[in-house]
Amino acid sequence: MAGRYKEFDEDAVLGQALDLFWQKGYGATSTDELLAAMHLNRGSLYHAFGSKRGVYERAVSAYARRSLAELRAYLCDGPDPAAAIRGLFRDLARRTDPADVGRGCFFGNALAELSVAEPELQAVSARMLRGIEEVFADAVALAQGAGTLTTTVPAPHLARHLLTLWNGLYLTRRLYPGQALAPAIELGLSVLT
Repeated sequence: MAGRYKEFDEDAVLGQALDLFWQKGYGATSTDELLAAMHLNRGSLYHAFGSKRGVYERAVSAYARRSLAELRAYLCDGPDPAAAIRGLFRDLARRTDPADVGRGCFFGNALAELSVAEPELQAVSARMLRGIEEVFADAVALAQGAGTLTTTVPAPHLARHLLTLWNGLYLTRRLYPGQALAPAIELGLSVLT
């Protein structure tokens, strides 16, 4: 007779798993740590997700969908996408909580960690970063169409620059948190004319 599996809030347990993966990385997170963080027993985890890898894929996919939707709404749905882009980057200098600064960008961290050991999992993060680039391109195109950006640099090129700036700033702010990062942000944004 098959045992009964514990019922749980999937979004909540995936959020707890994501926090642990963000803190420790995929490779350094043990299944026992994952079970403790998610408040699940081994049977429930394996029944619902198959494995640690299954938890990771589901947690990252859920976070990616939510994050991309929020980013798109913030950058593309308001009256001035150019101002929204600038605000997004400038906010990095205003966020000074050491826990936030030390975490970095989840997807940038995962891309670096998993590129050799887990190329299939690395591809999940790569897709997310390409999704961020696509949102940047859409926001730039909207701003160019509205005339709030007059640069003739094609939107996809500016989007790649913004993605590079985003990833670099998330690393650099570990060295220069807070307003010390502001000059680098402004220099990076100076292409948005």
